[in-house]
Amino acid sequence: MEKVIITGGAGAIGLHLTKLLVANFYEVIIFTRNPKSHPAQPNVRYVHWDPYKQEIDAKSIQEADYIINLAGANLNAKRWTKTYQQEIIGSRVESGKLLYQSLKQLPNQVKAVISA
Repeated sequence: MEKVIITGGAGAIGLHLTKLLVANFYEVIIFTRNPKSHPAQPNVRYVHWDPYKQEIDAKSIQEADYIINLAGANLNAKRWTKTYQQEIIGSRVESGKLLYQSLKQLPNQVKAVISA
């Protein structure tokens, strides 16, 4: 069974994508800052990560066949003030950077990385 990491998998798009992938026989690994707050599901595993603290589960990265990066601040959560715009951009940049640095350091064979 191929494994797909989804960052931001606890969000609206990630939840639907997870259901679709599991229905099509993928194992899904969801990177989240609070893995214990999510209910157990067949073929879904929640692991801790925090891009701002440079925390990532290297073992999961090594196991992954695909990575889908949906991480980032919610676009509809607040008014788009200059401060919130910086948070939106920063959250996406930091998550992408951490994934890139991890992939560069680990001997894995990820087939594709998709980033929103």
